[in-house]
Amino acid sequence: MIGLSDKLDSLGSYEEKQKIMSFFEGMSLNTYIVSYLGKFNFGENAQYISDIHFYNSGTTGLGINMSCCGNFFFLDFKQNFPSDKYVKAFCVELEKLGIEYTASGKIPFITPGDSIIARK
Repeated sequence: MIGLSDKLDSLGSYEEKQKIMSFFEGMSLNTYIVSYLGKFNFGENAQYISDIHFYNSGTTGLGINMSCCGNFFFLDFKQNFPSDKYVKAFCVELEKLGIEYTASGKIPFITPGDSIIARK
Protein backbone atom coordinates (compact mmCIF):
# COMPACT_ATOMS: atom_id res chain seq x y z
CA MET A 1 0.00 0.00 0.00
CA ILE A 2 2.92 2.35 0.69
CA GLY A 3 4.15 1.74 -2.86
CA LEU A 4 0.75 2.78 -4.23
CA SER A 5 0.76 5.95 -2.12
CA ASP A 6 4.28 6.80 -3.32
CA LYS A 7 3.23 6.23 -6.94
CA LEU A 8 0.18 8.49 -6.55
CA ASP A 9 2.32 11.20 -4.93
CA SER A 10 4.64 11.15 -7.94
CA LEU A 11 1.84 11.84 -10.43
CA GLY A 12 1.18 15.40 -11.48
CA SER A 13 -2.53 15.59 -12.19
CA TYR A 14 -5.79 14.42 -10.71
CA GLU A 15 -6.59 12.64 -13.98
CA GLU A 16 -3.36 10.59 -13.82
CA LYS A 17 -4.11 9.59 -10.23
CA GLN A 18 -7.69 8.72 -11.15
CA LYS A 19 -6.46 6.48 -13.97
CA ILE A 20 -4.18 4.54 -11.60
CA MET A 21 -7.01 4.13 -9.06
CA SER A 22 -9.64 3.17 -11.66
CA PHE A 23 -9.41 -0.48 -10.59
CA PHE A 24 -11.59 0.48 -7.58
CA GLU A 25 -14.44 1.43 -9.94
CA GLY A 26 -15.15 -2.20 -10.76
CA MET A 27 -15.34 -3.41 -7.16
CA SER A 28 -18.53 -5.23 -6.34
CA LEU A 29 -20.92 -4.19 -3.59
CA ASN A 30 -19.67 -6.92 -1.31
CA THR A 31 -16.39 -5.08 -0.78
CA TYR A 32 -15.63 -2.47 1.81
CA ILE A 33 -12.93 -0.05 2.88
CA VAL A 34 -12.25 1.00 6.48
CA SER A 35 -10.16 4.12 6.96
CA TYR A 36 -8.97 5.04 10.46
CA LEU A 37 -8.15 8.73 10.32
CA GLY A 38 -6.58 8.83 13.75
CA LYS A 39 -7.15 10.47 17.09
CA PHE A 40 -7.62 14.20 17.17
CA ASN A 41 -6.09 15.91 20.16
CA PHE A 42 -7.94 19.12 20.91
CA GLY A 43 -6.71 19.24 24.49
CA GLU A 44 -9.10 20.97 26.87
CA ASN A 45 -11.33 21.93 23.92
CA ALA A 46 -12.24 18.28 23.18
CA GLN A 47 -15.11 18.59 25.68
CA TYR A 48 -16.82 20.99 23.25
CA ILE A 49 -16.69 18.62 20.26
CA SER A 50 -19.85 16.58 19.90
CA ASP A 51 -19.26 15.05 16.45
CA ILE A 52 -16.59 14.72 13.78
CA HIS A 53 -17.55 13.59 10.28
CA PHE A 54 -15.58 12.98 7.11
CA TYR A 55 -17.18 12.67 3.71
CA ASN A 56 -15.36 11.80 0.55
CA SER A 57 -16.47 11.17 -2.99
CA GLY A 58 -16.08 8.08 -5.09
CA THR A 59 -17.46 5.52 -2.67
CA THR A 60 -18.27 2.27 -4.45
CA GLY A 61 -19.79 -0.29 -2.15
CA LEU A 62 -19.27 0.46 1.53
CA GLY A 63 -16.67 2.80 2.99
CA ILE A 64 -16.24 3.53 6.68
CA ASN A 65 -14.32 6.55 7.95
CA MET A 66 -13.39 6.22 11.62
CA SER A 67 -11.84 8.85 13.86
CA CYS A 68 -11.48 9.53 17.57
CA CYS A 69 -11.76 12.66 19.70
CA GLY A 70 -11.80 12.83 23.46
CA ASN A 71 -13.36 9.63 24.76
CA PHE A 72 -15.42 8.91 21.63
CA PHE A 73 -15.05 7.16 18.30
CA PHE A 74 -16.92 8.50 15.27
CA LEU A 75 -17.78 6.25 12.34
CA ASP A 76 -19.24 7.44 9.05
CA PHE A 77 -20.68 4.68 6.87
CA LYS A 78 -20.64 5.83 3.24
CA GLN A 79 -22.29 3.73 0.59
CA ASN A 80 -23.73 3.95 -2.90
CA PHE A 81 -26.64 1.56 -2.28
CA PRO A 82 -29.87 2.07 -0.28
CA SER A 83 -29.80 -0.83 2.22
CA ASP A 84 -28.95 -0.10 5.85
CA LYS A 85 -28.29 -3.75 6.73
CA TYR A 86 -24.57 -3.27 7.45
CA VAL A 87 -25.13 -0.34 9.78
CA LYS A 88 -27.88 -2.25 11.58
CA ALA A 89 -25.67 -5.35 11.89
CA PHE A 90 -22.86 -3.22 13.33
CA CYS A 91 -25.25 -1.71 15.88
CA VAL A 92 -26.44 -5.20 16.90
CA GLU A 93 -22.82 -6.21 17.59
CA LEU A 94 -22.27 -3.09 19.69
CA GLU A 95 -25.38 -3.95 21.72
CA LYS A 96 -24.18 -7.54 22.24
CA LEU A 97 -20.92 -6.16 23.62
CA GLY A 98 -22.72 -3.67 25.86
CA ILE A 99 -21.18 -0.69 24.09
CA GLU A 100 -23.26 2.47 24.20
CA TYR A 101 -23.65 4.32 20.91
CA THR A 102 -25.65 6.97 19.14
CA ALA A 103 -26.59 6.54 15.49
CA SER A 104 -27.92 9.31 13.29
CA GLY A 105 -30.20 8.77 10.36
CA LYS A 106 -29.08 8.91 6.77
CA ILE A 107 -27.26 12.11 5.82
CA PRO A 108 -27.25 12.62 2.04
CA PHE A 109 -24.23 14.61 0.87
CA ILE A 110 -22.35 15.74 -2.22
CA THR A 111 -18.66 16.56 -2.16
CA PRO A 112 -16.73 18.89 -4.49
CA GLY A 113 -14.93 15.79 -5.74
CA ASP A 114 -18.21 14.45 -7.14
CA SER A 115 -18.22 17.21 -9.75
CA ILE A 116 -14.52 16.70 -10.51
CA ILE A 117 -15.06 13.00 -11.15
CA ALA A 118 -17.98 13.78 -13.47
CA ARG A 119 -15.90 16.06 -15.72
CA LYS A 120 -14.61 13.24 -17.95
